[in-house]
Amino acid sequence: MKLIPKLAAIILAASLFGCNKQQLSDNAALPLTGAQANVAAAAAVSVTVAKDGSGNYTTVQAALNAVAANSSTRTVINIKNGTYKEVLTIAADKKNVSLLGESTTGVKLTYDNYSSKTNPATGTGYGTSGSASTFIKGEGFYAQNITFENSSGPVGQALAVNITADKTVFNNCRFLGRQDTWYGSNCRVYLRNCYIEGTTDFIFGSATAFFDGCSIYSYGGTAITAANTANYVTYGLVFNNCTVTAASGVSTLLGRTWGGYAATAFVNSALPSNISAAGWSNWGNSANDATARYNEYGNTGSGANTSGRVSWSKVLTSAQAANYTSYTNVLKTTYASSPVTDNWNPNTIINDPSSGPVSGITSGATYSILAKHSGKALDVKQSSTTHGGVLHQWGYAGTNNQKFIINDLGGGYYNIINVNSGLCVDVKDASTANGAVIQQWGYAGSANQQFSIISTGNGYYKILNRNSGKGLDVKDASTANGAVVQQYNFSNGDNQQWQLNKLN
Repeated sequence: MKLIPKLAAIILAASLFGCNKQQLSDNAALPLTGAQANVAAAAAVSVTVAKDGSGNYTTVQAALNAVAANSSTRTVINIKNGTYKEVLTIAADKKNVSLLGESTTGVKLTYDNYSSKTNPATGTGYGTSGSASTFIKGEGFYAQNITFENSSGPVGQALAVNITADKTVFNNCRFLGRQDTWYGSNCRVYLRNCYIEGTTDFIFGSATAFFDGCSIYSYGGTAITAANTANYVTYGLVFNNCTVTAASGVSTLLGRTWGGYAATAFVNSALPSNISAAGWSNWGNSANDATARYNEYGNTGSGANTSGRVSWSKVLTSAQAANYTSYTNVLKTTYASSPVTDNWNPNTIINDPSSGPVSGITSGATYSILAKHSGKALDVKQSSTTHGGVLHQWGYAGTNNQKFIINDLGGGYYNIINVNSGLCVDVKDASTANGAVIQQWGYAGSANQQFSIISTGNGYYKILNRNSGKGLDVKDASTANGAVVQQYNFSNGDNQQWQLNKLN
């Protein structure tokens, strides 16, 4: 449990992490864009880590140590499946590093330090700050298909990650732990389609962090979040199109004020009955009522009812909510008392060819399939298990109706089977027309149920139906949840390109 802000606690924490962690200055370097990004991708250094010795390194830290200091080009570290028990540090001078896992559940970076555990180097406890399994300090860090874990269990504060690096991006990653699993300091972080679990305050810190289509799981504990946002920072922890679930019978708050200006928002997210009616807590300090910034909008589920919320939380208007649902707006300025608007866009990294899938299709493996233009997942509408269930796009929440088994049929063709229903991706009525709806149906070996999956050379794939030759396409290039997936002549549009994230 973090220290409640009292004078004695403040004095104690002046030299330790505790509740009052050291504030770091922001780095305001501009991201690579346009031709610069292409040059960086082409010049990227790529190495492989494999426990069995088949790569360049057998440990992740050894690969990190070899990264050139202050490099302006990206270093890509491909990590083969395995559990790597190491305390990892991406040092501040190890910039523009990508960790790309072979599969999300197959690559686990883990350790078991915790706050009160004795550090043999000092003879004292690690403290909250020092308990992390992975320390991310180098600007421009990117991780895809990685599990970050603190395996120490319910023993108090025990971080899976400690993030102080500006412009950090996590794509399709998992964060496993109990108390204080995920910590972000004075920096900007973007998370797409990630899973975070824990107990008390398991997502916390002063960072401006945008959780986009993420799955949040509470084992129970005081609150999900504990923000310590600076008073000059507009956005703190923003959860957009996320799904919150919890262990049976537990109750938890959405957030509590670790700092007086705590800023946290849940928008367009699914909230379970485990969310306490009050929603938010001032952590026993009524002065925080006037300064904390706790916002909600458009949430669904039995935990989304705001009628019993604390009086000082706020329901946003639709116009206000538009500012929170745009990650480019939330992340556009540096984290500083005199912020610089550098319009950082995390898709500069996500769409970089050097951060694409590590390898080709593995027959029989399970994948999430994400549209390039929206980042949303191929999804069977309403988790239908019936023949004719329509496929659309939706924010990825890790549910089985968003997971697909891809089987190699030979001759360059695949079938794509939904994990939830066991039914196959199918072009309705075997149509060869533009706009024909993509549905699910029992696999019968017909050509309208078979697809070629071909790299477009930028870390994405086009998925072409064997019968019609047309590509899977998000209708009207919509970025909205529920947009229909159809077939259309392939023209290299971003709404026709798909990222395949291997899940096992």
